[in-house]
Amino acid sequence: MSFRARVVALCLAALSVPRLTDAYVRSRSCAGAPAHWPIRCLIFSPDIRGDQAEDGLTTEEVDDALSRAMNNWNSKIHDCSYMVLIANPATRSLEAVADGRPTIVFRNEVWGRDAKHAYDPGAIAITNTWMANRPGHASDGQIIDADIQMNAVNFTFALDPNTRAPRPATNIADLEGTLTHELGHVLGLGHTCTTSVGNPDADCVRDAEQSVDELGNPVPDCNQPLPDKITKATMYPSATTLPGSTLALGMRIVTDDDRNGVCDVYPIDQTPTACYGYIEQGACGFAGVPEARTWPAAAALAIVTGALLLYFVRRRAS
Repeated sequence: MSFRARVVALCLAALSVPRLTDAYVRSRSCAGAPAHWPIRCLIFSPDIRGDQAEDGLTTEEVDDALSRAMNNWNSKIHDCSYMVLIANPATRSLEAVADGRPTIVFRNEVWGRDAKHAYDPGAIAITNTWMANRPGHASDGQIIDADIQMNAVNFTFALDPNTRAPRPATNIADLEGTLTHELGHVLGLGHTCTTSVGNPDADCVRDAEQSVDELGNPVPDCNQPLPDKITKATMYPSATTLPGSTLALGMRIVTDDDRNGVCDVYPIDQTPTACYGYIEQGACGFAGVPEARTWPAAAALAIVTGALLLYFVRRRAS
């Protein structure tokens, strides 16, 4: 075989090899459709009440952490995805409900919507995603809202772990890393492995984390030994800790698997025209996001959840 023929053969072989880094998992509606937004940007506004825990972070610090977490995604996907994450400063009180306004809410007194609907105390944060749940319909899996709830009852959030001490009976967690993970759920990604931890907010009877990854392989159990590509991904569901360490700090780094998940769902060559936002001060000329009841298939919504969980190192083998 000539040198030219060998080069051509090698190039063709390289093109036929799948991307070996891909192993991301997508969230799905209860009916099984992959989750996706029908717009080309997501605009987040934190609840202005912010972190009200004792010695909690200021509103400005929360705004800063959200902007940096969004940049962790934007800087990674800008060359392959049309999706853009945009942070608005906190301007009003918001709640984690299906109102079409993606937001971040800190739970400072009760970790849950109320005392009767408590969440797992080991969950650092939870993302609730509302989407259409209509089997066989074009809108199945279309996301209409996603809100992040932060567990400020059992965790102390930090911008710089070196300058912050945890409150009594709490672990310290990196806010930027936690938000980077939760924004992956907002974008429609699931966990890289499955857990048995549920959430009382969820509608789905089955696990919202689907049974296969992007390559068609079964999503592994988080309790078995796992390779680094799963445990080091931003969308790995557990933050392990050693004495003196900071939970979720490593999740600031969006890996290639995480990137490919977003770029495959929102490819740059298929950019939608719509990008909705808000005008809070009564100005005109800017389209607002419709409320949940006006979105397609609003009569058949499902809520699925993703949680970043605390696991101590002794629970993990790698």
